[in-house]
Amino acid sequence: MKQKNTLIVLLLIFATSFAACKKDATSLKSQLIGKWNVSKIIGPDLVSIKVTGNDYFSFSSNNDDQLERSLNGETRVGSYIVVSNTFNMSFSEANYYCTNVVISATSLQFDGKNDKTNKTSTYYLTR
Repeated sequence: MKQKNTLIVLLLIFATSFAACKKDATSLKSQLIGKWNVSKIIGPDLVSIKVTGNDYFSFSSNNDDQLERSLNGETRVGSYIVVSNTFNMSFSEANYYCTNVVISATSLQFDGKNDKTNKTSTYYLTR
C-alpha cells in the first residue's frame, strides 16, 4: 500500500511540474514580444501621422522589458510594462499609457496617451 501511495504522489508531482513549465502563449506580454511594423498612426483630431515603410516597434523578451521604436528614421530605446490587458511605454521624452489593446498573431492596435501632451494617438501595427 505504501508503494502505491508513493507512486501516486510521484505521478502528481511530475504532472504538476510539467504543467508549470508550459509555455505562456496567451498573456499580453508574450503576444507583444517581437517586431511590429507600423501601418498607420491616427493622431489627435483624427489626423493621420506620416509613417514610412521602415517604422517599427520591437518588444524584447529579456528581463529588462526593453522596447525599441523607430519612427520617421528616428530610433529610440525605452521600456515597457504590461498591466493586465494594457501596457505602458516609457521613453526619455514621454510615457505612453496604452489602452484599448486589440491583438492577434499578425496585428496590434492600441491607443497611446502621451503623459506630457495629454493627447492620444491610435497605432496600427502588423507583423
